[in-house]
Amino acid sequence: GTATQHLSVRATIRSKAAVANKLFEYALFQNGTLIPGSVLARQHGNADTGAIAIQGDVSASSSAYFEVYVRNMTDATDVVVSHLNLFAQGSFD
Repeated sequence: GTATQHLSVRATIRSKAAVANKLFEYALFQNGTLIPGSVLARQHGNADTGAIAIQGDVSASSSAYFEVYVRNMTDATDVVVSHLNLFAQGSFD
């Protein structure tokens, strides 16, 4: 069988909204499913480039994949992600 690993999945993100005063949610997903506890909301100010970090703990097989989703909670304004680091660290169960 395929061994599973306990992983701490983390992302650091630097982003800016195209327009001021927009609320965005950032979250981690494993195989297309939200990782519980990994959602973080950030209000973008006027010309504000800001950084956030999100984290979630999972059990994963070697075929697992991870994604970062960003959702605008205010309207349809775009967000620009200028830097993104995504990494997973752990050990076999």
